[in-house]
Amino acid sequence: SPRSQHQVSQEFNLIGKLGDRFDYVAGLFYFKERSREYSQQFPVIALPPPFPPAAVPLLGLMDYMHESESKAAFAQATYDLTDRLSFTGGIRYTEDQKKLDQVAPFLRTLNRDFSQFNWSATLDFQVNDAFMTYARAATGYKAGGVNARSINSGYEPEDLTSFELGAKSELFDRRLRLNAAIFYVDHKDMQLQQFVAGSRGATSNTVNAGKAEYKGIEAEFEALLTDGLTLSGSLGYIDREFKQFLIRDPATNLLVDVASTAHFTYSAKETASAALQYDLPRFSIGQLSGRLEYNYRSKVYFQPTLIGTPLNESIPGAARSLLDARLTFADVSVGVAKASFALWGRNLTDEEYRVHGIDFGSLGYAGNVYGEPRSYGIDLIFSF
Repeated sequence: SPRSQHQVSQEFNLIGKLGDRFDYVAGLFYFKERSREYSQQFPVIALPPPFPPAAVPLLGLMDYMHESESKAAFAQATYDLTDRLSFTGGIRYTEDQKKLDQVAPFLRTLNRDFSQFNWSATLDFQVNDAFMTYARAATGYKAGGVNARSINSGYEPEDLTSFELGAKSELFDRRLRLNAAIFYVDHKDMQLQQFVAGSRGATSNTVNAGKAEYKGIEAEFEALLTDGLTLSGSLGYIDREFKQFLIRDPATNLLVDVASTAHFTYSAKETASAALQYDLPRFSIGQLSGRLEYNYRSKVYFQPTLIGTPLNESIPGAARSLLDARLTFADVSVGVAKASFALWGRNLTDEEYRVHGIDFGSLGYAGNVYGEPRSYGIDLIFSF
C-alpha cells in the first residue's frame, strides 16, 4: 500500500506501599514504530483566468521508511507529611532514536539519538473533606527527529518547564464538583514548521526556532441539578507570547525574528463547553437518556507567519460555536447480548467553519478545509 505504519509498546510497573504514609510506582517503558510511504503528489497550479486551478503531475514522489524507538525508566512516590499534607515527586529518563531511509525526493539516510532527564514535584493540601489545593512544578521533553518532507537534516528536542496552582472541590453534599487551576509555562527550542513552496511542489522545514511563554486559567464543573439532571462545563483562557521565532525570509535569504507578529497555530485563546444531560428513571428493559452539548472555540490560525505564506491572514478559522444532541437507549437485553441505540445530531445550527488551511505562498493561492455541516445519524452497539 502507499502508506503503512506498525508499532508496538510495552510498559512494566512495580506498585507498592511502605508503611502507612509512603506509596510508590516504578517502571520501564518501550516503544517501537516503523512507517513506510510511497506516494505521488499532484500539486494544484493556479492558472491565469479564465482557466480554473488544475492538478498537474509534477515530480513529487515521496518514498521513504522511518523508524522510531523510545526507551524510558521512571519512578514516582507520594509521602504523607501529615494527615492533610502530601508531597509527590517523580523522575524519568528517556532515550529516543530516529532513523530515516529515503529514496525520493531526496536520496539520504539520517540517524538521530536523543536523551533527557525530567522531574516533577507536587505539594497538595486537603483543607477539609470537600476542598483540596495543590502546587505543582514539572519539566517536559519532546524528542527531536527527522522529517521526510523537510529539506534539512533533522531537528533537536524541545523542552518546557511548567508551574501550576489549583484547587479541587466537591460541595453541597457532593452535588457540585468544581476544579480550577492557573498555570505558567516556559517553552524553549520549539519545533516549528516553516512552509516552503516552489514550482516542484510544497515542502516544509521542521526547525528549532522558537521560545514562548504561556499564562492561563482553566476551570471545570459538574452539577447534579436534580435527580437525573446533570449540568457540566469548562472554561479555558491562555495568554501566549513568542519570545523568539526565527524564520528564513525567502526574499533576502536571511534569518529574521518575527516573534512580535507570529501566531500560535491550531490553538484558540478562549475555549468553553457546556452539556446538559437527563437520565430518566430506569425502565425494566433499559436506560433512556438525552444529552445536549455546546462547544465554543475562538479564532485560530493555520500558519504562524506571513513570511512564505502571504495569504495567512485571509484563511484563519473564525470563532465558532457548535451544538450537538444525542438520545440514547442503553443496556437493552437482546438475547445473550446487551445493546445500545442512539439517535444523534451534530452541528445542529449548520454553522460554516474552517478546520484547516494552507497557503501555498509563491504559487499564488491558498485553501481551506471546512467542518462537517449539520448531520444526523443512528448508532447501534452490541456487547457480548
